[in-house]
Amino acid sequence: MFVLIHLIFEFFRISILSCIYGLLLNFTFKSKRMNLPIIVGFLFISLFIWRFSYWRNNGLGDSGRIPLSGTHEIKIIDWVQGTIYSNGSQLAIAEKIYCKDDILYIANNNGYSIIELRNDVIHKNLSAKEFTNMQGEVNKLQKLSKFHSSHHSTFKLLLF
Repeated sequence: MFVLIHLIFEFFRISILSCIYGLLLNFTFKSKRMNLPIIVGFLFISLFIWRFSYWRNNGLGDSGRIPLSGTHEIKIIDWVQGTIYSNGSQLAIAEKIYCKDDILYIANNNGYSIIELRNDVIHKNLSAKEFTNMQGEVNKLQKLSKFHSSHHSTFKLLLF
């Protein structure tokens, strides 16, 4: 149900963006050969395809997705628990997370974990002391919903 509502919202949002961008293009170039409905239709299709591309797809409904790099992503279900994937294989499960300098810091039921995104080095099941010794900061860990919101800001969602 949430997916359907979100998909309808995306059609509505992309329609509005297509009209705005089409009008801006039409007024900018003021060409009589440019047909506004064709421009808006082309923009709608382009933005819809872009919406589901790797870098823009942030999930639908109650599932979220955060691309971290060209090979790493976080898939979130019900905004409570996320799974970190690298090239389709599962690396870790997270409940709280933050990212700094291509290093992912994670907290879950088993303790703390650190994933270096550049070379897939994983340090799992760390204690709080080991976590802080490896440059992790417990107070910077944020819930997945907040991390998702900071990664996909409202301003970014409205523009593209």
